[in-house]
Amino acid sequence: MKKGQISAFEPFFYLAAFFVAAVWQKAKHSELMEPEKQFREFRLADSGGDLTKRWFVVGYVWSEEKEKLIRKRIEVTGSTVKARLSAAKKLCEELNTQLRSGAVVDPKPKPKPLFHAEMPIPEAIDYFLMHQAEILVAKRFCAKAIC
Repeated sequence: MKKGQISAFEPFFYLAAFFVAAVWQKAKHSELMEPEKQFREFRLADSGGDLTKRWFVVGYVWSEEKEKLIRKRIEVTGSTVKARLSAAKKLCEELNTQLRSGAVVDPKPKPKPLFHAEMPIPEAIDYFLMHQAEILVAKRFCAKAIC
């Protein structure tokens, strides 16, 4: 093959690489990814074991409002290295347990349903009368009082 010429397989290689990158990018930023899996566990940032500096427990938690990971830092205090390490260990274990069970920051408020199965009958009748036009049109019915 001469210099400057491309082989017959080179365009296919670039096309395959493009598709692999596109699939990887989509999988990485997929909206189907569950929020409880979107976190980084808390860990100790101990400033090299120096007691004169501030120690933190650092982790990333999913924010439903911002739809991204938010860094959270909690300062660990104690007069000795042993005290700080034990406090940080307890804190990390507790926070990581909460994250694994699905804890998030800034949860979106869940709207209270206007109509539900446990609704008392008078309230259900009032709800139907207030929304009967929407209900009947949605079910593709037409009542003479509405049409």
